[in-house]
Amino acid sequence: MVKIRTFLCLLLMLFLVSCSSLNFKERKIAATSYPWNGNTVANMLRDLNDIGISEVVMFSGQKLGEGKFADAEFSPGMGEEEMKAAKELFESYGVRPIGYAHAKAAEGTGIKEIFSFAKFFGMEIMSVEPPESSLPEYDKYAGKTGIKVGLYNHKASRNTPYSTPRKMLSILRSLKNVKTFPDCGQWYRSGLEAPGCVRLLKDKMIAVYLQDRDSNDVCVPLGEGKADVKGVLSELDSQRFDGKFVIMHKTKSDALEEVRRSAEFLRNN
Repeated sequence: MVKIRTFLCLLLMLFLVSCSSLNFKERKIAATSYPWNGNTVANMLRDLNDIGISEVVMFSGQKLGEGKFADAEFSPGMGEEEMKAAKELFESYGVRPIGYAHAKAAEGTGIKEIFSFAKFFGMEIMSVEPPESSLPEYDKYAGKTGIKVGLYNHKASRNTPYSTPRKMLSILRSLKNVKTFPDCGQWYRSGLEAPGCVRLLKDKMIAVYLQDRDSNDVCVPLGEGKADVKGVLSELDSQRFDGKFVIMHKTKSDALEEVRRSAEFLRNN
């Protein structure tokens, strides 16, 4: 009887672990506005509705495309009435602008305005790539506003200060509220092993950008290129990562279909 009870307890534990794992893999998927930069916010929101994505990380520069302020560009430089119109536009389509990409303002050149803008829209996350000397100011406003701020990495070059995980970690030592918001596709472009980079940044990521590249360095839907996206997802799952999985697709020619395929890949892997 004792052996049977022990066996049943083990089965129950395995079942609970299995259920926990399944629930955990319901990823928090968002897209970026980048593929629609040459289009309007309104058209982007319609497309996101079509593919079942309700959260977006916004770049600056898109015209709203609808209403009285159709020609207004989405950016921290918007007027108050334009911002209200933009907020109503997002709400009308049921899509939340959850983040801002990629803030590069230096100290004393609009950092406060960027955070005020993000706060107005209820943004939760922000990727940043400013001069290192500006980071204390970002750190201050991240603490004041509660917006999670993370360092972004472009492909390694002389002009990309946060291109490797070790560089990021070194800089974070002096910051209280800034972490990382890495782009795993840019690590691949830099010749780095993305799963290993994710491993190094454990507990230091507010969200992740995911992109895939083919052998010609052209952006393709997730899982269809050469970057080890599955390896990155496996590492994130092993860390029980609970942040946003943000599709960073760079090709603008067929944004709807390619972002759709990327979203399906994330839902199924």
